[in-house]
Amino acid sequence: MARFTAFRRRIWAFIGVVAVSGFASGVELDAGDATGHAAQKPLTFHVRKRVETKAGSGRFHAVTETVAWEPAKTAIIVCDMWNEHWCKGATRRVAEMAPRMNDVLTAARKQGVLIIHCPSDTMKFYAGTPQRQLAQRAAHVSTKTPLKGSCNLDKSREGRLPIDGSDGGCDCDPSCKKGSP
Repeated sequence: MARFTAFRRRIWAFIGVVAVSGFASGVELDAGDATGHAAQKPLTFHVRKRVETKAGSGRFHAVTETVAWEPAKTAIIVCDMWNEHWCKGATRRVAEMAPRMNDVLTAARKQGVLIIHCPSDTMKFYAGTPQRQLAQRAAHVSTKTPLKGSCNLDKSREGRLPIDGSDGGCDCDPSCKKGSP
């Protein structure tokens, strides 16, 4: 199977799971009718953001809003999910997340949401496949922050990650041997 660099795999798998978990926890998905056709109703999200209580106070509170998105104009991006990682702990974490992610992605797909898997370092493997061609036909969307092949944490607007990647991505004790699984 595909091999990825250790730290990037772990970070991107985490990011992909955060994106899908956020989707799963805040959206009402209709699994469609018995024929598998989705109802054409909007996806409803309950989104939260932190807002400063008073300018300059440094104190924030959570604000929840309900938003609706058209399924045909929505995509879920799954970043760097893999079946095996050189770190056995990382492999176990993904194995625990994958079934719930699959449920969410299946329901979203039935609603008409485009699912795009973004593996790193293995794009040649998918060249010419119908799934890759579908993703390539998706409309391009401008972003506030330019998208790059790899992104470091922007400490001016992002908190620290809930994992420590300083050791190359393994949290097992003792640390697993680095390299291909």
